Amino acid sequence: MDKAQYAAARVSSLAKMLPSATTSSEQMTAVLCGLLEAAGLTPEQRLDLLGGAFVAEAVRPHWNGEAVAERAHDALREDDSELADAVEALAQVLLGRAQTRDDAREALAELDRLFAAPPSPEANHPAQPGLFDA
Repeated sequence: MDKAQYAAARVSSLAKMLPSATTSSEQMTAVLCGLLEAAGLTPEQRLDLLGGAFVAEAVRPHWNGEAVAERAHDALREDDSELADAVEALAQVLLGRAQTRDDAREALAELDRLFAAPPSPEANHPAQPGLFDA
């Protein structure tokens, strides 16, 4: 059985464990984490996905077709200020992580570009004004 077949079999067996009226939070957590693992996500990807899902689920009841993010968050704050604080904190962490990944990708792309570029004549003899001026 290759990796893809194993993942499909694991997802299928986990799906059979989906919630019923008697499913506990611990059982649901195990099923959810198993599904994410079976999907082949890295621990970092799983955390980002779960964090995003938390934010989305917290705001969803306050988000209607006409609401914008700010209004939905304000409505959440009116309903549950502690949850709104958690959403703000987690959203900042998730955004920071995403920006860090983007910055790292851009830095690596720039290094690749620099190393792939043909050497310029100045690279062998850099201009240093004033060094040989006499």
